[in-house]
Amino acid sequence: MQQALALAPDAPEIWNNLAVAYERLGRDNEARALVHRIHAEHPDYFFGAITMSSIAIDRGAFDEALDYLRPLTGHRRYHISEFESLCTAYIQLGLAKKDWALAEEWLNNWRLIDADSEEFKFWQARVKIGCFMRWR
Repeated sequence: MQQALALAPDAPEIWNNLAVAYERLGRDNEARALVHRIHAEHPDYFFGAITMSSIAIDRGAFDEALDYLRPLTGHRRYHISEFESLCTAYIQLGLAKKDWALAEEWLNNWRLIDADSEEFKFWQARVKIGCFMRWR
């Protein structure tokens, strides 16, 4: 990562990968600080906004999470990784808020694009469990 940053010190993608590496190493404070920095310096970076929404969801700040997600919706085109990340973020928000309709809506959006992906199947199961639990 350090070599990549030396070549492209202003690339949010590299900084984002470093933040993910920090998180996987259990260096959560460093990861979050880096995510905040990425978003502050590159507010239009798609994955930075997705990660900021995830942080807001974890804190229960659902309106704030929506503020990060709304500008990302309505694009005419997405890379598949962007679309899957957007669907995942909205599904996580729906599950956290117990807004089953929101979670199901974004799961259905995803189903139209890539219902065979393992990631889709994982979130499909999570939504199914969440919807089942609402009746208990």
